[in-house]
Amino acid sequence: MKKTIKQSISPDTILSDLILDNPQLLLMMEHFGLNIVVHKDTIRQICEQNQISTQLFILILQLYLYGEVFEKQQLTKNDLLPLVNFLKNSHFYFRNEKFPEIEQHINKIVLNNNTPPIKLLKQFYKEYLMEVEKHLTYEEKYVFPYIQRWIDNNKESNDSFSINQYKKRHTDIEYKILEMKNLLIKHIELEKDMVGRRKLLVSLSEVEHDLYLHSYVEDNILIPLIINLENR
Repeated sequence: MKKTIKQSISPDTILSDLILDNPQLLLMMEHFGLNIVVHKDTIRQICEQNQISTQLFILILQLYLYGEVFEKQQLTKNDLLPLVNFLKNSHFYFRNEKFPEIEQHINKIVLNNNTPPIKLLKQFYKEYLMEVEKHLTYEEKYVFPYIQRWIDNNKESNDSFSINQYKKRHTDIEYKILEMKNLLIKHIELEKDMVGRRKLLVSLSEVEHDLYLHSYVEDNILIPLIINLENR
């Protein structure tokens, strides 16, 4: 994905200007649960209207614009709720939009190219979905409730769960998407439906990118924040 030339982003930056130049921010806004009609409001104004700290918002902006965070921001316990909502909305996006979309593309290709390699690709994707579902379910069953206890001030010193448990078992779930892309580009021959292959590859690339961003938020923003709170 083409990276934007790094520019200084401040609370006084006009958000609509960034969105017009960087349409990938539309998905970021959706994950935050924000209206994409932002008029000429600054980042500060948008954040104040939606109870999101400018520090957190700018962190995520950097991630979506550049694929990494290069200006550190000081986050606090108050950032936990918008962070969790962001991740929950990401889960909804994966389950209800992107994964079904990819499955539809694969099924259409199978109709036109009912060959052993395509059937293998379909089975590979089915097994991958099961792996991803375990990952998402674990977060929803253990990680998000644990963070909610911090938010609600119900965190007990003898809590049986700690963020280190999550950190140790946390895996990046986007790499198998790359394997599927490699199969489609390097190995699987299609006699028909080149358009279907292109659409499938585009969808795979989109979900691969957003899974990377999702994991980055967890590994480099959420987990360090919780560890800092635990250490206090």
